[in-house]
Amino acid sequence: MAYYKVINVLQDGTQLESMEGFVLPKELSDKVFAIFQSSAEERERKKKEEKMLCH
Repeated sequence: MAYYKVINVLQDGTQLESMEGFVLPKELSDKVFAIFQSSAEERERKKKEEKMLCH
């Protein structure tokens, strides 16, 4: 797996490391995104249900 590191160079020349990690293959990335998306949708559904019960 490819490794990356992002270094931002500011106008005064200082460098800030902002991110580093591994690049996921597209197939794996799609699966991870689908999991996050479905859990976000589930949280929204629960919020709506709670609001309906409170009213």
